[in-house]
Amino acid sequence: MDVVAFLSEPLLTTLRVVLRTDSRHRIRTPPPVPGLVAAMRDAGADVLILEPSAIPAAQWPDLIAYLRGVELPTVVVYTTLAPPAMLGTVELARLGVRHIVLKGYDDTPRHFRALFDLLAAELWRSPLHDQVAPLLTNVPGRVRDAVAFLFRSPHRVRNVEDLASLAAVNPRTLHRWLRRSGIVSTKRLIAAARVEWGIAQLRSGSQSVELVSAHLHYDTTRRFRREAHLLTGAPPAALRWTKDADSLTDALLARLLS
Repeated sequence: MDVVAFLSEPLLTTLRVVLRTDSRHRIRTPPPVPGLVAAMRDAGADVLILEPSAIPAAQWPDLIAYLRGVELPTVVVYTTLAPPAMLGTVELARLGVRHIVLKGYDDTPRHFRALFDLLAAELWRSPLHDQVAPLLTNVPGRVRDAVAFLFRSPHRVRNVEDLASLAAVNPRTLHRWLRRSGIVSTKRLIAAARVEWGIAQLRSGSQSVELVSAHLHYDTTRRFRREAHLLTGAPPAALRWTKDADSLTDALLARLLS
């Protein structure tokens, strides 16, 4: 998972020690500067770990507004028991943040690793991947793993080169393996995973097309709309109402196979 941490140095050091032997997770630490919310939005994280007392007071209104309107990523509060820190923790808990780690109490390696295993299990599960995975039984395991990663974290795979790098093959070899499995295009596979996730977020009712497009790191909102229309025949704003999850999965799978 991509983990973006806004922590003071002592807490960040503990987190790094816990996770440094787990190659599944990568920690990044954008600084809590006036562009905190923009940094969070651009980070493309699976998990945000926040220490309330490490966030400048002037940033709290924007932070609260942002967290009210976002479904992903998952948010974890990592904090001490100092009164100012606990006030911020209570404020975040009111927003529905339910993962809280207390320094010196439940931040042991065993507890932290158990929490990250739980968070990994809670990540987005793609109905489309459930249909694609059986097609990939004869491809190398590293290709299957790369495709699974794509559907789990589509915001982190922006193009064919990204997916080929994850599979440790060149783009042409990746395309050949996918074609043998019946998938007509690597580029279309990536677009389908991203569109599926985007529509699922729109259905949550808390995000705009523009915000979902930004989470997926599209260059422009227009490109997200265009890919959704090419794959399904309708723009994203309409898809949240006109196709249920099963119908969307069927439509995207048909485009992957023909």
